[in-house]
Amino acid sequence: MKKRLGGWAIAIVGGLAIAACNGSGSGAGGGGAGGATSGAECGKNPTQCPAGETCWINSDGTAFECEPSGPAKQGEPCAPTKGVPTCTDGFFCFQPKGSDMGVCTQLCDEGTNPCVGTQLCVLMQVAEGVATHICN
Repeated sequence: MKKRLGGWAIAIVGGLAIAACNGSGSGAGGGGAGGATSGAECGKNPTQCPAGETCWINSDGTAFECEPSGPAKQGEPCAPTKGVPTCTDGFFCFQPKGSDMGVCTQLCDEGTNPCVGTQLCVLMQVAEGVATHICN
């Protein structure tokens, strides 16, 4: 069952200082880092999914899991559909509140996959209360 995610919000936990990445990453995405299997929970470490998969909200909206990646690349429009990834490895479809479409946004974690340039690695929480980290 396909369901659009509504009510997106970004919460920066503990202020910008602890959410910041060092900015030295390549911005190439974090998928394919390995360490997890298909369907594994990945919200706390969204870059752990194997090649060909990305960390995505599951079909019932209760967790982020490694799922087969979609075709959209960084910055491209996407549909934030539960259980149906529309972005490539290492990216998630972020749809800001009030927007009609989402955009493929790099997943990150503070240690192994930092954000590029001046972007910060921030906690993103969906309406269902589950969360992961994206570059913003």
